[in-house]
This record gives sequence, C-alpha cells and structure tokens, in this order.
Amino acid sequence: MKGKTKEKKEKSIKIEIKKMIVLLVIGAILELGVASCILNIISTRGTLKSSMEQMAVVAAERVEWELTSYKDIVVEMGSVARLAKEDLPVEDKKSIVDQRVATHEMVKGDILDGNGISIFDGTDFSDTEFHQRTMNGEVCIMDPDVSDGEIHILIAAPLWEGGIPDTKVIGTVYLEPDPSFLNDIVNGINVSKRGSAYMINETGTVIAHKNIDSVLSQENSIEEAKTDSSLKKIAALESRMINGESGFGTYFYGGSNKLLAFAPIEGTDGWSIAINAPLSDFMGMTYIAILIVIIIGIINIFATRMLSGTVAERISVPVNKCTDRLKLLAEGDLQTEMPVIEREDEIGVLAKATTQIVTAMQKMIQDVHYLLAEMAEGNLDIDSKATEYYVGDFKEILSSLRKIKSSLSETMYQIKSAADQVSSGAGQLAQSATELAEGATDQAGAVEELFATITDVTDQVQVNAEAAGKTSKDAQSIGTEAEESSRQMAQMTEAMERISNASKEIENIIGSIEEIADQTNLLALNASIEAARAGEAGKGFAVVANEIGQLAKQSQVAVENTRNLIATALAEVERGNVIVENTSTSMSKVVNQIESIVAAVENVNVNCENQALSMKQLDQGVEQISNVVQNNSATAEESSATSQELYAQAVSLNELVNKFKLAK
Repeated sequence: MKGKTKEKKEKSIKIEIKKMIVLLVIGAILELGVASCILNIISTRGTLKSSMEQMAVVAAERVEWELTSYKDIVVEMGSVARLAKEDLPVEDKKSIVDQRVATHEMVKGDILDGNGISIFDGTDFSDTEFHQRTMNGEVCIMDPDVSDGEIHILIAAPLWEGGIPDTKVIGTVYLEPDPSFLNDIVNGINVSKRGSAYMINETGTVIAHKNIDSVLSQENSIEEAKTDSSLKKIAALESRMINGESGFGTYFYGGSNKLLAFAPIEGTDGWSIAINAPLSDFMGMTYIAILIVIIIGIINIFATRMLSGTVAERISVPVNKCTDRLKLLAEGDLQTEMPVIEREDEIGVLAKATTQIVTAMQKMIQDVHYLLAEMAEGNLDIDSKATEYYVGDFKEILSSLRKIKSSLSETMYQIKSAADQVSSGAGQLAQSATELAEGATDQAGAVEELFATITDVTDQVQVNAEAAGKTSKDAQSIGTEAEESSRQMAQMTEAMERISNASKEIENIIGSIEEIADQTNLLALNASIEAARAGEAGKGFAVVANEIGQLAKQSQVAVENTRNLIATALAEVERGNVIVENTSTSMSKVVNQIESIVAAVENVNVNCENQALSMKQLDQGVEQISNVVQNNSATAEESSATSQELYAQAVSLNELVNKFKLAK
C-alpha cells in the first residue's frame, strides 16, 4: 500500500511538472504562432495596400500617357495648315486624315467645319459635346459611347486657322482609336491570378473592363447599390473614385473578400482606374506560413512532452525521496538513513537541508531523551551533550530543559531544607508541647485562685462605687451655692460700674460749671474795662462788674473744691471696683474649682461604676480563661502527639530527597 502511495505521488508530481512545462510551451507556441500569423497578415495587408496603391497610380499614369499620345496626334492634326485651307480639295484632306489613321492604327478620323458638319460624309455633329468644346479651343477625350452593340471613343481637337495654334478655331478634327485600347490597358494589369482592373467615368459607369460585357451593359455600382445592398461597400469606394481620390479599401463580392486600390486619371473628365483582387490570392503563403507554424508547434509540443518527462523525472524523484524522508520524520522515524542525492542545484540544496533537519532532529531527540531519562532517575546534575544542534528556535527547547532541571534542583534543595527545618522544628515542637501541657495544668490552678481573688475585689469596688455616688451628690449641691454667689458678685460689679460712670458724668458737669465761671470772670473783666472807659457814668456798672467777678471767683473756688471731692470719691470708687473685680475673679476661680471638683467627683463616680462593671466582666473573663486553659491543656497533649508524628514524617521526607543527585 505504501509503495502504491509513493508511486501515485511520484506520478502526480511528474504529471504536474510535465503538464506545466507542456502548457507553458503550448502557450508560448500559441502566442508566438498567433502573433506571427497576425503580424504576417498585417504585414501582407500593408504590403498589398502599398503595392496596389502604387500599382493603381502607375496604371493611371500609363492610361494618362496613352491618352496623351492620342491627344498629341489629334492636336498635331489640328495644326496641319493644309487641312485648314478652304481651297484644298476634300479628297486631299481625307488622304491626310487617312494617312494619320493608318499610321497610328486608328479606326477612323474626320474633319468638321465650323458648323459641326463632316466635310467627308456630311454628318451633322453640331449638337455634340466634343464639337462645342473644341470650338472653344479645348482638346477632349470623350467617354466611350455604346451604340448598336459597339464601343466608340472620340479624341477631338480644334482645327486652327492657317494651322497656327491658339489663333482662330475654324473647325474640329477627331480620331477614333481602337475601342479596345482601354480594355487592353486594364487587361495588361495583372495584380494576381484572379485580379483585374477596370475604369469608370465621372458618373461611375464602367468604361473599361476585362469583361467587355460590363462595358457594353454600362454597369454602374453606385446606381445599382440603391437597390442592391450587397453593393454598398463597392459603391462607397467608387464614390471616392469619382470624387478624384486615391486610396485603398476592401469589399465583399462574388462570395469572397476583395481588395481594391484606385487612382484618378489626369487629363480626363473624371476618369479613374481601379485594381481589385481576391484577398485569398495573396494569403496563400500566409496560410502556408500558418500551417508551418502549426506543424512546428505540434512537433515542439511532442518534443516538449518527451523532454518534460525527463525533466520531471529529474526533479520529482529526488524531491519525492526528500518528501518521503520528511514524512517518516513526521511519523517519528529517526533511524532510517537519508537518500544519497549528489546534485549542485536547488535539489541538492533541498537534499542537504533535509539531511541536516533529520540529523538535527535525531540528535536533539536523543539528547532530550537522555536528559529526561536521567532526571527521571533522580539525577539532576546533568547537561546537554548536543548543544550545537539547538539552533534558531530550537534553542528554546534546550533553554526550557535547563530551566526544568534548575527549577527541580532548586525545588529539591528547598524541600530538603524545609524537611530539615520541619524535622528540627517538629522535635522542638514536641518538647514545647509537652512543657506547654504541664504549664497549662499549673496555669489552670493559678487561674482558679485568681478567680477567687477577683471576686473579692469586685465586691470591694462595688462598695467604693456607692460611696462615690453619695460624694458626687454633695459636691453638686456645693457647686450650686457657689454659682449663686458668683451671680450676686457679678451684680455688685455692675452696680460699681454704674457708680463710676455717674461720677464721671458729675466730673463733666463740673467741667461745664468751671467753663461758665471762666466766661463769667472774663465778662466781669470786660465790664470793668468798659466801666472805666465810661468814667463817672460807668461807676455803678463797675461795681456790678466787680461783684460779678467776685462771684465768678467764688464759683471757681467752689468748683475746684467740688472737683477735688469728686476726684477723691472717684478714686475710692475705682478702688472699690478693683476690690470688686478681684473678689469677682476670686469667686469665679472658686466656682470653677468647685465645678472641677464636682466634675472630678462625677468622673470618680462614673469610673467606680465602670470599674465595678469591668470587674464583673473580668470575673466572667477569668472564668472563660479558666475554661480555655483547661482546653489548652488537653490540646497541648494532643499537639505533643501530633508533633511526634510530624517529626517522623519529616525524617521520611528527608530520606526521599536524599535519593536525588542535585546539581551544585
């Protein structure tokens, strides 16, 4: 089954390589072939266009040259002086004309007088276009005329008086060349095996064609296209011809695509010549070239198919060998040898890389197995033996293994250290637990004695609390009396302040009286002065003024004495205020101290009550402690037994850790 899978895989990659090579070659051949064919067709069309256009121009020039030759012959006849002489017999003129006809292989020739009457047979040509034009001094080539199943072409020129050109026109001379000369010209143009040429006039009517019936039937594609849509393309090209254009075009006619080149014929009345040929006449070599390209492409495809098998074999076989080995590696096979592939190209690089991968994986897996196996046996004092194979992202594997080893070693060291500490601590704990059990028993007895003592203290504290309560009530009564005394002292202080303020008002009044005495004294002095000035008349007024002055002096003395008395009274009042203030201050201090004493007594009362409550709680707590101590005594005995067991387990753990060989 494995062999079939391998064979299928090899065939698959070979088929893919062969398919890609063949497709690339086919694509390249197709692209080159199509491009070659298109370029060949474009080149052929371009060459045909250029050559046919040039051929049409050459053909037009040839027709122009032929027609110019005929025109020169006719012009020369019009310049023959003998033909212009009126006294020259008609027979002689006819002889001259016949000579020209024979010499130039014409069909016939004739001379018309000024009225357009033939001097040879009397035919009237007066209403013909060529006669009217020649009488105006023109040389003209008339369009072929079809009558009675025959084609007639006239080339006419003026007959000059005295045979001197550009003088007076006295008649017309014309020659009728072989009507097939235009057909001979177009028949001589061979662009291809089935190609042909034809000429049309200014109306689009065929005037020359290798098929004479086309001329006799006066074919006109422009007119026929009005009723036949298949002729629209050729009609469009011939419309360009009658407009005097040169050019190239294609059209479909008679079941095939045809090429058409055309050019105007100078010196005519709008004649044009066209050269046409089926496109297939020129595409033969192109088709052969396309066939050759196809044949070469097929040959190259078969050759490529054969060579691609060899190339695919050279690529697929070593690639499949490398793939198979990598697949075995993916399946965990590290023992199978690598296939030998000695090549210097990318396949060789792939083979070398595959060998390196397999070798590196083999060494790394063996090294990992060694490390893990040693650690599984308890040996942590190891290191990698293949560090050079841990490259790139594989370095993380070695780093992780080293971290595992280091972490295990550190953990074991810590476990060993912890085991030692647990062993030591367990022994100490067992001893301490034994001592704790003994101490707990003693403590239980001491707690019972303490409980009895605290009960007595609690009773005494209760008595103290009751006495503190009575003292607190007495202190509150004293505090109330002290507050009342403080209020009365404050009232006395306010009365002293009012007395002091009244005394100050009296002092102000005395000041006002003193000012009045001063003014009175000043008034008495002024009155004395005025009385003295009045003499005898003012003596009585002087006595009054003197009395007033005495009265003012007495008032001043009285005021001074009153001031002194009030000052003394004010001083005494101030002294009384000071005494009252000091007394008030002392009373306030006493009240404050009494309040502090009351507060302190209340605090003592509260503290005694709290102390009594606390002693009750302490009594309950000591009872609880007694219970706890008894429980602790039992627990200590159990802890002693547990410590002995823990010590035994620590010794066992230490023995297990000692089995590991730890890294230093």
